[in-house]
Amino acid sequence: MLKILNKALIFIIVNVIGYFAVLTLFALLILKFDVLNYGTTTINKVHFEQTYFIRSFLSWGISAIFSLTGLFLKSPYRFAFLLAPIFIPLIIGIITILTAA
Repeated sequence: MLKILNKALIFIIVNVIGYFAVLTLFALLILKFDVLNYGTTTINKVHFEQTYFIRSFLSWGISAIFSLTGLFLKSPYRFAFLLAPIFIPLIIGIITILTAA
């Protein structure tokens, strides 16, 4: 029973970190460091925000499914599946930011 609770707790923690990683990346790169000159540029801010959040959160949702399957795998790749909600949305978010620049 304790092993199941441990796996469930790991799943929840990893997915919460992955969910907030998308928001943190946006806040750091765009709002704090002004990577896109967000305050002065002529890019369509609403379109960029919608594109960024839709891509990032859809990838997070799909990665959460990978994370769930990682709980049931016995291979050494299970940690890659388990940590997918952290890294995949970050990579897609960075790609979205770099293509908008």
